[in-house]
Amino acid sequence: MNLKTKIFVLVALSLFSVSLVTLPAATAFASDSFSQKVNDEYIWELKALPPGESVLFLQKVGDQLKIIITAANKTKSGPVLYDTLWGSWYNNSATNRTWQLWLTTTIITFYNSTYGWLLLFAWPLFIPHNVTAVNSTLYDGLGMGNNYTWTSGPHGYDGTVTAWTGPATGKLGMPKYQFQFNANGVMQYWKIYNGTGSGWTLIFDLELLGGGIPGFLASPLLLILSIFVAFQLLRTKKKPVPL
Repeated sequence: MNLKTKIFVLVALSLFSVSLVTLPAATAFASDSFSQKVNDEYIWELKALPPGESVLFLQKVGDQLKIIITAANKTKSGPVLYDTLWGSWYNNSATNRTWQLWLTTTIITFYNSTYGWLLLFAWPLFIPHNVTAVNSTLYDGLGMGNNYTWTSGPHGYDGTVTAWTGPATGKLGMPKYQFQFNANGVMQYWKIYNGTGSGWTLIFDLELLGGGIPGFLASPLLLILSIFVAFQLLRTKKKPVPL
């Protein structure tokens, strides 16, 4: 089973792991929640990828991912209401700039001011405007312990997180992950570096396009996705809320 298939299966399993009830569309979320609205479009482009590797439908440099927000509403899990973003996923390739529908009206992420920020899709594409919730999920999900730094932006939540394995100088073959989020709570970029023994080499880079705002191994990337999903399931099981 190749990486693309593994990640698809992982995501599919995570989507069926909880029982959700969707309520009518929300007029607006609280200021500490998501700022995305229905029909907002966001496009990310792959800027770096090791030869022979693929992540979902991103197979080569220049491939693009587009998400159109199809719903921003309340989703009930037991007695808890979450602010929820849903979206349709599209892709096109560097050689064929025609958008192809990949997934339609799929839950992306949700947030509750008490229970925090949760991800069903393991990619942190959209974050709430709550730096504590964002840091809690990323810190535990990345699982790097003290090898984790957060640099706040002007609004606090629009910051940059860096997490790595091994020494800060870059242990040979060990990964470093970096995410940056903008003032709209959108992932500006997701980068992965490979340790060289004396520094870091960029091996994966997914960046938000300007118009989108209204020696690598497959195992580290698959691991981070798996950790995110496993962590969300664990947190859900620990809550005294029936699903």
